[in-house]
Amino acid sequence: EDPWIVVIDALDEATAVTGTKMVDFLIESVDRFPPWFRVIATARPDRELTSRFKGKGIQQYPLKASSAENREDVAEYIRSRVEAEELGSPPGIVDRIDELAGGNFLYARTVIDALTDLDPAYRLTPDELGRLPPTLGGLYDRMFRKRFADISRYEQEVAPLVSCLAVTRMPVPEPLLITASGLDPRAAIRGLRAASQFLTRDTDGVRLFHHSLIEWLTDDPVGNPFTVFPADGYTRLADACLREIRDRKGKVSDYALYSLPFYLVETSRIGDLEGVLRDPRYIEGICGYNLEEFLKVWSFVERSTPLRIQTVYAPVIETPSRYGEFVLYCITVLFKTTGYLDGAMVIYRHLEHGYRDLGNKDGLQKSLSGQALILQARGDLEDAMVLHKEQERICRDLGNKDGLQKSLGNQALILQAQGDLDGAISLLKEQEQLCRDLGNVDFLQRSLGNQALNLQARGDLDSAMVLHKEKERICRELGNLNSLQISLGNQAVIRYIRGDLDGAMALHKEEEQICRDLGNKDGLQKSLGNQANILCARNDLDGAMTLYMEQDQICRELGNKDGLQVSLGNQAVILNARGDPDGSMALHKEKEQICRDLENVEHLALSLENQALILAQQGRRAEASRAIDEAYALAEGHGYAARAKQIRSLKDQFRL
Repeated sequence: EDPWIVVIDALDEATAVTGTKMVDFLIESVDRFPPWFRVIATARPDRELTSRFKGKGIQQYPLKASSAENREDVAEYIRSRVEAEELGSPPGIVDRIDELAGGNFLYARTVIDALTDLDPAYRLTPDELGRLPPTLGGLYDRMFRKRFADISRYEQEVAPLVSCLAVTRMPVPEPLLITASGLDPRAAIRGLRAASQFLTRDTDGVRLFHHSLIEWLTDDPVGNPFTVFPADGYTRLADACLREIRDRKGKVSDYALYSLPFYLVETSRIGDLEGVLRDPRYIEGICGYNLEEFLKVWSFVERSTPLRIQTVYAPVIETPSRYGEFVLYCITVLFKTTGYLDGAMVIYRHLEHGYRDLGNKDGLQKSLSGQALILQARGDLEDAMVLHKEQERICRDLGNKDGLQKSLGNQALILQAQGDLDGAISLLKEQEQLCRDLGNVDFLQRSLGNQALNLQARGDLDSAMVLHKEKERICRELGNLNSLQISLGNQAVIRYIRGDLDGAMALHKEEEQICRDLGNKDGLQKSLGNQANILCARNDLDGAMTLYMEQDQICRELGNKDGLQVSLGNQAVILNARGDPDGSMALHKEKEQICRDLENVEHLALSLENQALILAQQGRRAEASRAIDEAYALAEGHGYAARAKQIRSLKDQFRL
């Protein structure tokens, strides 16, 4: 009554050795199988093979190495083998092998065999994990010789494809791969069919099935007749992606948008790269899909090439009228994120004049908001509030609730900076309700985060942390990395206040990595400064100074004077603690001048207070007294009660 089941394992191997006799037999016989007879055949995803198994009585079940079930099975195999072979040292070896295997059982088995092999020629040590096991290289060699017995045909129809697949950053769309290969489409399709057992396919495209195969294909150009050269693959892919951008026909593929800059860098084509980054078609394509990808591309470009944002987009600043509205918007976001506020302001003013001439009120309120945010970043809060108020009036007239909530949120930030916490909370609550009505979860998380900061300022850390956590959850769900790093940084500050230095540092480290990935230099300098503060609290002054100096360098590059003065003051405190009062005083003086230029009263008072302390310790009492008196007058006269109290205590201590 039970069915009889025949299992044929590795049918593709039988085909490679004996031809198609067994395949022909199975396909021709399936209609004659009795109801109780079943055949299960396994094979690699060989297109020439799988394309034949169609029709009545035949079912195909693709099994993916990346599936959760397969990953779990391979991980369990690795754990059991490691325990049986007593490979538990060093710690983490199971996770390391699992990560390298990526769901590939063949690789996992071969690596563990190599770790336990008694023959030094074939043995791998735990420190060598990641290198190609010698036995696996031999297996690939046998598989390729079987599959590609005609080496000249491999070189003509397969190698051009494989060279691209060996260097691709992600699955390649098949049409683009065929173009990149330079082959006649029929020859390319034959080549893909011939290599199909070594490929994996998904909705995004095609790639080689495992990184170990890539290593084998690129590691030995002399001894391996199937070797391909990465430089050839990079060149082919760069040319194909560049052709898409320049073709001006149809939609540019996501693959070309994300990958082209990397391939141009690999091939040292900096001139072509500059042209692509300035090309409106490229900017519209990558920003239209994901603006954060544009930021990531530029982060990579500035790390890897001499190109800089300000020089590449200088023509945009000079003649913004040559570029479309969306392109200008994308470039202003890039400028603001990387701290080039002057360039962003030029574009916003150009847009404002155009919108006023056209009577485009919606565009006008957006350009006013952009300018106001730049003025806020520069500390010009009064002029910023004027623009936000105009934006608010326009949005109320238009019934534009989304623009209105943005304006209210930004006005709240100004009130918060001015110490009007009640006024700020009132505006943020109105913004929150508008966002909930609109279903605008992105700006909802911003409103929650800003309300949390107000609660922090009031000392209600528990309520603030609840709102920061809600913001974090929303940001992770949205994939909003920039807002996520802000939330993490604010939570870290609360942990620092509570004395949880390890927890604070962990959050700042995650914040730092996100900022580096995004190329968010302003967020990065803030994170580094806060980490340095933690190291100071741990009395690791050398480590703290290293981070403050990196923060200093970033702020100078960005022209961020406010961030710079904070870093200089902290460096000065460390120098004084190290016994270098002259070096400390020089940095305090530089901080003082910046604060006077910025009219930053609070930090000016702090700088004068620290200078008075050094002068008093040096016995220069008259100078110390003048400095401390000015510091006290500034703090007392501008409502910084806590700072004034601390300065008063210092005056009494040194009898100044």
